[in-house]
Amino acid sequence: MRGKTILVIEKNCVYREEIKDALQGSGFDVWESGSGEALFGPLSHLSPDGIVLDGNMTDKMGKYISCKIREVLHDVPLIVTTENSDELEFVLHLERGADDCMLKPGRPRELVSRIRTILRRIPDDRAAGEIRLSSGLVTNGCITINLLNQKAYAEEKELAMSAREFALLTFLVLNQNRSFTRKNLLDAVIDEREERSLRMIDTLISRIREKIEPNPRRPVYIKTVRKMGYMMESLTAEEK
Repeated sequence: MRGKTILVIEKNCVYREEIKDALQGSGFDVWESGSGEALFGPLSHLSPDGIVLDGNMTDKMGKYISCKIREVLHDVPLIVTTENSDELEFVLHLERGADDCMLKPGRPRELVSRIRTILRRIPDDRAAGEIRLSSGLVTNGCITINLLNQKAYAEEKELAMSAREFALLTFLVLNQNRSFTRKNLLDAVIDEREERSLRMIDTLISRIREKIEPNPRRPVYIKTVRKMGYMMESLTAEEK
């Protein structure tokens, strides 16, 4: 199973570390997060081969994270761990989309075995996600986006960004050298249920340029496309 990547979403740092050690010791690559909700902007851009999820996690609206994962990653194997030994609890997790369910604190080696068993059922040529990232990182020039902890860096310094700024920057970095209208960008980063206007994109672009461009008045990363909108130009670290 070498080369397979497992995403571990577990709020208990001790148990998360145990799972991580067991998986890495068995040849898996591991992404990890102590929060589930923070993943859902970038989750659609990741392609883990399997997910281990703390079954007690819910979002701010009380919706179980496992249900949200299934909305975004339909066919990725999902193992849920739970502290509740009640049979109904296991049934509910399976009905919410889990492929398997384990009681915790569990036996990490057994968890690895269950992951291997599930992955053997998945054809090697199954469709990958939109983008496959080996580390949860995506870069352009001296910009680095960490999709798992939702942080952005320029020249290795962390950038202070709002959620909308981060979402827009991430979208552009993931779609380098492609032109988008303001409407495209608005739809990509701001929920249609929120109050929106095309001018918001211009404001966000201006703020992002102030944070990532060597000279915001002569941008090298985010280019204005005449009569169109904006584009993130692909650069090497030397071209910045």
